[in-house]
Amino acid sequence: MKPSNKESEDKSKKKSVRRTRPDLFVEVSKRLKKFVSKDNKYYNINDLIGDPYFLIACYEHMKSKPGNMTKGIDNYTLDGINGRWFIETANKLKNGSYSFTPARLVEILKADGKTRILSITSPRDKIVQKAVAVILEAIYEPLFRSSSFGFRRKLGTHNALNRIKLQGAAYS
Repeated sequence: MKPSNKESEDKSKKKSVRRTRPDLFVEVSKRLKKFVSKDNKYYNINDLIGDPYFLIACYEHMKSKPGNMTKGIDNYTLDGINGRWFIETANKLKNGSYSFTPARLVEILKADGKTRILSITSPRDKIVQKAVAVILEAIYEPLFRSSSFGFRRKLGTHNALNRIKLQGAAYS
């Protein structure tokens, strides 16, 4: 049975409407404005990092990456995480009692036959680390020069090389 034109139009509308996740960096930058004083110093950032919805947004941002499903020393993954964990962690972050679990150390074989140590942190700790990283990035990103390319969002060595090329210098 072939769908009617109206049904096919409804299906095509549903496919074309995509929900886009707001950029975490942009949202935090907006929220940080209420935590800055007139002399450009930040205060009470614990209120932002201790917001369970902010931690959930950090979780949503990183949950699909495969490395985040590796168990840490506490044998937890992101699978069994629930709302209670976000609330408890947010409260611990607000009052300063949150402590990270130790990293699990694994020896990895290198190409030359030697081994190196790889530390694997708990995926739940990675959520808190992501929250801190996003806040620090939102604070310091506006302070960087446009000629700075190291460890910045959407900027890397290819961008630096392209800028050198566009400035017309004959570099190899």
